[in-house]
Amino acid sequence: MAKIYGESDSVKTFLERLNGHFKVITINTFEEFIDFSNNPSICQRRAGDRYNKGNIIFTNDITNLKTEIKNASLEISTIQDKLGRKYSTVKKVYGQLKDEIQSEIDDLKSKKSRLEKKKLRYEKDLNDVEAKLVKLNDERKSKLKKIAVDIKLFEKYRSDKNFRSQLQGAYGEYKVIEHIRDLYRKQSDYHLINALDLNVIGKALSFKDHTLVENKLDHVLICPKGVFVIETKAWKVIPTEGLKNVSDQLDKIQYVFRKVFGDKIDTKLMEVILVTTEKKIELPIKSKHTSISISELANYIGDKPKRLSKDNIIEILNVFLPHLDKGHIGTLSRVGIKLGVFISKLMRGKK
Repeated sequence: MAKIYGESDSVKTFLERLNGHFKVITINTFEEFIDFSNNPSICQRRAGDRYNKGNIIFTNDITNLKTEIKNASLEISTIQDKLGRKYSTVKKVYGQLKDEIQSEIDDLKSKKSRLEKKKLRYEKDLNDVEAKLVKLNDERKSKLKKIAVDIKLFEKYRSDKNFRSQLQGAYGEYKVIEHIRDLYRKQSDYHLINALDLNVIGKALSFKDHTLVENKLDHVLICPKGVFVIETKAWKVIPTEGLKNVSDQLDKIQYVFRKVFGDKIDTKLMEVILVTTEKKIELPIKSKHTSISISELANYIGDKPKRLSKDNIIEILNVFLPHLDKGHIGTLSRVGIKLGVFISKLMRGKK
């Protein structure tokens, strides 16, 4: 299976901003957002289900405790009747028989005392559980009310232009990640790094009269066919100025990538490509880069000759590990390979 490192930066930013608008709702993954967006009331249903489970547990506990209290009361009543008869008898007899009956009385009194203590404990537990049930139902009412408010906020927020723009970018990167995951599901030598943030402070890199301090890469795919730095765009409408900007952006990505990794990775093995998830972007004729739609990705990479062995791939991954270890990559919970001390150290640091 293809290995996925990190999360989409656009998805992470989108979810952080989305959750910032909510009072109680928390969306942890883009998959959760898709479910929520398609059916916002799903949060109410899931919260209601959780409270219903708690309600059932407390209700069963209450029923069981009431049964225990009833049984204890019946036993105490039975013992009290026996004691009454024993008291009447012990007054009429003497000698050894009197001592035997008195011993039975003492045993019954001791058993009654134990049952009374047990009953008191059951009654205390019953009061506690009943209080918890009342609190649970109050929380349920309050939580569902707050969720309803959050849903209204979301319905208002989703019509915002900035929200739609952020969502489009997040969905584009999410779609590329899921597409590559599905595309190379059976290929263990395909590795996708997401949201690689290259800190170039102090390297004195200048690009078109601008000093660079960082450069974020949407995705880096390392596989037998080479190293593909993927810039994702999910534009439905391509602005004229945007076309020029994206061409410059691809040039900058290639420039920074080669400056940072050029002495460790053969730049002939590396290629910057633009992958679009909506309308295909036709780059200027002078552009050195390739623009393809997401549906063309499999054939584009598949047509490339094999240029890297498994050992080559591991060597290249080791080049990236110091950058991943600086926390620029997000979660590494999906890492499924071992690369000696580097990956061991990385995994320990991320748990």
